[in-house]
Amino acid sequence: MLYLGIDLHSKQLTVSLRNEAGDVVVRRQVSTRPAKVEEFLKQVHALEDGKSVAYRCFVCGSQGNALDLWAAVHGLSLHAAAENLCATMGIEIPWITRW
Repeated sequence: MLYLGIDLHSKQLTVSLRNEAGDVVVRRQVSTRPAKVEEFLKQVHALEDGKSVAYRCFVCGSQGNALDLWAAVHGLSLHAAAENLCATMGIEIPWITRW
């Protein structure tokens, strides 16, 4: 599991990504512009390597997984965020067909 700590400011996020041992994997400042946040999340996705990612904002206390963070950044419901994330990452949505 990777843990993503976020401190939100008006123009930037201060983020720290840590592994289970608490070692810092990534520490940086990211612009709050959605395109820059998307770029950062793609980098986090590349580091996952089969591990799940959890985030927690130390300012507002929000927390969850990568999809929860994507939904919060884009102001979407979880369902809409999943569709948007799949489209952004170029992943085909595995729709279930009812019989």
